[in-house]
Amino acid sequence: MDLYNFHRVLISAAALFFFGLALHMFRQYAHTGQGLHVLLASISAAATAGFIGYLIYFNAALRSLRRGPRPSREHGQTD
Repeated sequence: MDLYNFHRVLISAAALFFFGLALHMFRQYAHTGQGLHVLLASISAAATAGFIGYLIYFNAALRSLRRGPRPSREHGQTD
């Protein structure tokens, strides 16, 4: 397995973990009404969004690296 693929799997697993934790904390809040559960659920949801955003960024950056450098344009040329 390439290191890139392992990184994708690791980040995806972290996003799934934090999503599950956020879901669990929201359910705990609905059951107990404690404010700490809402705080932890919000932090976990933000972490989930962060990991998903990073995964999207990582995939886009990897695609651009695999395409190679873009050819440079000469001065005065337009598309």
